[in-house]
This record gives sequence, C-alpha cells and structure tokens, in this order.
Amino acid sequence: MGPHRALYEAIRDRLLTEVSWIKWTDLQKGQFKQIKENYPLPLPCVLVEIQPTKWEALQSNRQNGPTTVSLYLHLDHSADSLSGTEAEDESIELLDHMDEIFQKLTGISSNYFQRLTRIEDRIVGYGDRMVIYRIDFQTMLYDHIEEKTIKLPPSKINSIIL
Repeated sequence: MGPHRALYEAIRDRLLTEVSWIKWTDLQKGQFKQIKENYPLPLPCVLVEIQPTKWEALQSNRQNGPTTVSLYLHLDHSADSLSGTEAEDESIELLDHMDEIFQKLTGISSNYFQRLTRIEDRIVGYGDRMVIYRIDFQTMLYDHIEEKTIKLPPSKINSIIL
C-alpha cells in the first residue's frame, strides 16, 4: 500500500464508522458533473480529492511530500433557513455537519501520513437541491523506499595493451 491509498482509506473508514449520517464516500472523479450519466448519488456524501504532492528530496529510505486533501461534502439543501420556518433548524444543521467532519478527521495519522490539520473550509457550489462544502486538510505524506541492491555480472572486458 502507498501513502495516497492509506490516506484515502483512513478518511473513508473514519467517516463511515463515526459519522452516521454520511451515506456514501468515494474518490472525487467528477461524479456530480456528469450526474445524468451516473447512477443516482445518495446524499449526504463526501468525495475525497488528494491534491498534487510536491515530493521533497529522498532522505535515507523515505521521501516526504506535503499535500492537501480536499473533502467535498454534498448535502441536501431543500429546506428553508428563513427565521421562523418549520425547517429552519434542519437547514442550519448543515453547518454542524461541516464542523463534525472537522472534529472526526483532525489529528488522524498513520505510518504513511502526518496528522491532518484543517486549513480552510468554504461553500464551493450549489446544485439541484444540494449545497457543496469543501474542507481542506494539510498533511505530509511519507513514502518508504525499499533498498534495492543490483548485482552486476562480472565484467568480460579484457585488458587493453597499449
């Protein structure tokens, strides 16, 4: 297993086991941009996107790479949040969902990545009856390199006499 997979699986597993209202998680693959071609996507869901990693110089048998992992939280927003409406509390709870994800993921780490630290969150869009929040976490990925010794065959070069 590599660091990207370990990071994704740790986030996915934590969300699915500790956040009961999330129905689905996946890697971000543009699923909502082509929703007509895709099967119906259950809400609420979280799509995980690992941003580009700029790897540092190899040190010993490990290479470090600072990166950002973005979580796209897709929530149903069909309820009104106008003061005094029946669904006001339900609509405002959308903000609690974003905060709960922050609480559940902050600090998780493994041998493949440093503890997650939130660096930004914001609304990134609205879809048909949906609001999309993006929560960015910063981490350092660790990729461990196995030592490889290449044994060369004996040389067959004869001495050259000048």
